Amino acid sequence: MSFLNPIWLYAISGIIIPIAIHFWNIKEGKAFPVGSIALLEKSTKKYTRTLRINEWLLLILRCLLIILLAMLLAKPVKQQNFNNRRGWILIDNQNTGDVYNYFKAAIDSLLNKGFELHQFDEGFERTSLKDALSSKDTVAREMSYWKLIKKAGNKLPASFPVYVFTSNRLTNFKGERPQVSIDVKWFGYTPDTVTTQLVKAWRVSNGNIRAMLANSSMAGNMFSYEDVLSDKIGNEYKVSSNNGQSLITYNNQPPVVVDTATLHISIYADKYKQDASYIKASLDAIKEFTKQNIQATIFNSIANLPEKINWLFWLSNDAIPSNVNAENIFRYVEGKTIDESSFISANYIMAEPIAVNKIILADSLKSKPGRQIWKDGFGNPLLTNEIDNNISVYNFYSRLNPQWNGFVWSDAFPAILLHLIFEKEIANINATYVDERMIDERQMQPAFAADSVNKSVSATEDLSTVFWIMVFLLFCAERIISFRTKTGAAA
Repeated sequence: MSFLNPIWLYAISGIIIPIAIHFWNIKEGKAFPVGSIALLEKSTKKYTRTLRINEWLLLILRCLLIILLAMLLAKPVKQQNFNNRRGWILIDNQNTGDVYNYFKAAIDSLLNKGFELHQFDEGFERTSLKDALSSKDTVAREMSYWKLIKKAGNKLPASFPVYVFTSNRLTNFKGERPQVSIDVKWFGYTPDTVTTQLVKAWRVSNGNIRAMLANSSMAGNMFSYEDVLSDKIGNEYKVSSNNGQSLITYNNQPPVVVDTATLHISIYADKYKQDASYIKASLDAIKEFTKQNIQATIFNSIANLPEKINWLFWLSNDAIPSNVNAENIFRYVEGKTIDESSFISANYIMAEPIAVNKIILADSLKSKPGRQIWKDGFGNPLLTNEIDNNISVYNFYSRLNPQWNGFVWSDAFPAILLHLIFEKEIANINATYVDERMIDERQMQPAFAADSVNKSVSATEDLSTVFWIMVFLLFCAERIISFRTKTGAAA
């Protein structure tokens, strides 16, 4: 063990303080009455003082606390010597058999040369090929491959050879591409798999079921729609019911609940009747494309608004009445109008940028901007979301009008509106379906940090966590013993 800041070890001299406090224990002499002393001569008073160590165990604990704190400040590390090690082999824990079969010749050759096989997880424990192939690791990995290789780079000395064998599935490579000083050679295995998964289903107007399928392959992801007709039921699809709900199963996959509800969307136009017509046309296009049960209606009077509203587009400068009951509200925000020449950045990939000509800067932006969903090219929010009394409120800092922006004339507007209305459902779908996309092997490689190369053949392991645990345990023991000592003395 060594220390990165050894100057802090001088703080160990602080043990003089508890030693002095424990050592200097003075006891005054006591007078005992022994009867009449009137006839005795006065004598000079003498005092006795006892100088001794008191409470040895407490003294040792307090001294150890000071010593450990000084060592902690000095940053203790454990030196690991890699002088006689050829290198590491890291293999994907979750697909070890497939990866090994694909790279068998290369892995066997490295093992014969003396390379060590280690688990590709946070511990990097050394393992044997037999144990690695027999393990069944099905636990979801918390750290991405790039974070793991960066952690390995911090553990190993510079220029240390590391061979990594994994699949090149895109979901395993998240975050920023790391920079490391170790010599990494990464080999990717591309499984040629195609996955089709039923992610959503709903009942259409003619009584049939429409299924939404997620299709994923190494090339990319795409969603397709299919009408489940009677000739397909019993072959690819199976329909059942449970507790009054209709269920549909695709190719023996987990069942999906068939949505039979109607999505009620109300548009309060007020003086923005043209804006309301644009929204209504886009909603009709969404209904025609998805064939979902969507009921979109324009209202010019607040009194005519229905009691149950899933989505309310409030296109008015007036405040929303408290008696309006809606799960989601899209509202225009009032404020200072600013002319600009920019574009819209939304949560949807657009073929062409959408221009922004006018935006609104409201005072509420400074105090409570909410979650940004759309913004302009300067970073100013165009659409934010916040939860108010269990209502999801979407604040729009522009207008759905060609004079303000190019939203309503864009071919992407219905798709953007669809992603907004079904935002939660789309997020759930993206989190559950199997993503088979692959990353190119050249993109997998971490960047080599040449400016931080250290020719040392040793690496250090931080021991601060161990010392913090020891300090905590000693402190608890000292407090317990001190409390019991005071309690016993009082008794």
